[in-house]
Amino acid sequence: MALLLLGLLLSAPGFVLGPLAGLLVLSRPASLREWLWLAIAAAGAGWALQVPGTLSTAVTHSAAVLVTGAFLALTLWRPMPVFRRAVLAVTAAAAALVLWCAVYGVSWSRIQQAERAEWSAWRTAVVAQVRAQSPPQDRETRERVEELAGQMAESAPPLFPGLLALGALLGVVTACGWYDRIARRRHVGPPLGRLADFRFSDHATWALIAALALVLVPGPPALAGVGRNLLLVMLVLYALRGLGVLRHASERVPRRVVVALGVIAFFMLPFAASGLVLLGLADTWIDFRRRLAPSSPGGVDR
Repeated sequence: MALLLLGLLLSAPGFVLGPLAGLLVLSRPASLREWLWLAIAAAGAGWALQVPGTLSTAVTHSAAVLVTGAFLALTLWRPMPVFRRAVLAVTAAAAALVLWCAVYGVSWSRIQQAERAEWSAWRTAVVAQVRAQSPPQDRETRERVEELAGQMAESAPPLFPGLLALGALLGVVTACGWYDRIARRRHVGPPLGRLADFRFSDHATWALIAALALVLVPGPPALAGVGRNLLLVMLVLYALRGLGVLRHASERVPRRVVVALGVIAFFMLPFAASGLVLLGLADTWIDFRRRLAPSSPGGVDR
C-alpha cells in the first residue's frame, strides 16, 4: 500500500506542488528562497497538468486542482488544523468530481477501465525490464517481482478512489510540511503538527463501521466498492493514529532501539500494519497519550 501511495504522488505531483505554490502566494513571499520555491512549485504543477494520459489521469489532474482550490479557500476562510482542512478539501473535491462525472456522463466503469489499462501497461513494462536485467540464475527473484507487479496491477484499479483520496491527503500534508520550512514569515493557517500528536475525531469510528457494513452485508456491487474504498481510507488513517501513539511513546526510548524496532517492523509489515490499526482504534477509547503523560507531583495526571 505504501508503494501504491508513493507511486500516486510521483505520478500526480500536483497534490503537493499545487498547495505548496498556493500557500507561498498567500503568505506573500519576500525572500529569494521563497520566490525560487514558488517558481519551482508553480512550474512543476503546471507541467504535471499538461501531461497527457487516459481518463483516469484526467480525473487525477482534476482532483489535484479541486483539492488545491478547496484547501486554499478553507485556509483563507478559517484557521483550522492542517489535517482538518485537508479532509474537508478532499471531501469537497470528491463531491465536485462526482457531480462533474454525473453531468458529463462519465461512468465509474469507464474510469476503472482506463485505470486497468494504465496498470496493465505498467505491469508489462516492469516484467519486460526485470526479464531484461535479471541474470538467468536469479529466476526465483524475477518470478517474485513479476507476481508482486501482477498483484498490484490487479488490486489497484478497484481501489482507485480510495488511493486518490489518500494521495490527496498525503500530498496536502507534505506541502504544508514543506511550506513550514520554506516560508520565512508564516501568515497562513496553523503550522503542521507533530506525528506524535496526530489524532482525529473519535466519531470517525462510525465511518469505519459503515464501511464494514457496506463490505460485509450483501448488496449492490457499487455499494460494496464504496465500502472497500472507504475502508481503505479509514484503515490507513487509524494506522497513522497508531503510529502517532508509538511515536509519542518512543520519545523516551533511545534512538538506536527505535531504529532496530523499525527495521524489524519493516520485515513484518503486514503484522506491523495490522497492529498499528488496532492501536489507533484502541486509542479512540483509551487515549494512550494522556495515560503516558507525566504525572504531577501529587500523582494526578495533568
